[in-house]
Amino acid sequence: MPRREPDHPIGPDGYSTVAVFADEHTDEQWQTYLDARGRGITPDLAAREIGLTGKAMKAFLHREPERARDAAEAALEGTSHYAERLRATARVLALDTQNPNPRVLEVELATHAPGYEHLRRDRVKHEGHVTHGIVIDLDPSKLDALSIDKLQALREVLAELGGEVIDGEAHEVREIEAA
Repeated sequence: MPRREPDHPIGPDGYSTVAVFADEHTDEQWQTYLDARGRGITPDLAAREIGLTGKAMKAFLHREPERARDAAEAALEGTSHYAERLRATARVLALDTQNPNPRVLEVELATHAPGYEHLRRDRVKHEGHVTHGIVIDLDPSKLDALSIDKLQALREVLAELGGEVIDGEAHEVREIEAA
């Protein structure tokens, strides 16, 4: 019968225990993982820094709620640090006179310099032409009953009104209330 560690979680068999992070890894490796998460590194990449897969680290964190809490706190800190590092890097790139990056400079100007709001790409200009029409739904059997002269007269009236006769089914039918 396998040995049971009292401070370890119980495995799927309901009796034996499963490994926890400290069984296979050092405190330094745990700190390296937390530091990576605190810098905004994704869970999978942070786990790779200490020789684990993201799946293995997820299993350890699932078994150890206290470590999971610490990792979540580091990840939360990493979110803000990552955003700040991105901003700082963008500013360095924007101001690099040796290797200028025009797009990064444009984004920084649009974001931070009054008078350059027109460079923002969150404003979209739409151009186009909208045509409105009225569909008159006629029973084909009644149209078939009309004489050719009456059908021709109907087409002429519609053409005089600026309309167009399209043979086929309507895709959208809306009722318009009489005024």
